[in-house]
Amino acid sequence: MRLPLLPKSVRYLLVAGVAILIVVYSIVPLPGWVTQSGPLGLLPVRRYLHLIAYAGFALVLGYALADNPRPDWQVLAIVFTIAVVLGLALEGLQATLPHRHASMQDVLMNAAGAALAVGIWRLVLRRVRLYRLKRAPGRTT
Repeated sequence: MRLPLLPKSVRYLLVAGVAILIVVYSIVPLPGWVTQSGPLGLLPVRRYLHLIAYAGFALVLGYALADNPRPDWQVLAIVFTIAVVLGLALEGLQATLPHRHASMQDVLMNAAGAALAVGIWRLVLRRVRLYRLKRAPGRTT
């Protein structure tokens, strides 16, 4: 299977967009529904949101770095580290906000989401061949 490798600027804009979304939703007050129990009553919805957000961030960051000349394991270690550092930084920021609180469980869910995404991206890299687009989609020249 083949997967297009968008221009580097587009890939990094995607990373920035996901990071900005995570930052914004990390500092605004939580709506009441996110504290309710999630699927199967195992965890609150907000824990799943952490997992999904950081998995998404790690996936787009892995995609952005897909053409990095380093070995895959190094790139994936960098992706995981950046995602975890972002999560730690935002939990630290939340500790200073009166309407939010920092939580080690959130840090662990962030790391679990990043680890899940790194594993998925590793499988994708084994099964998919990335190819460069000749021009950006939608452009006519």
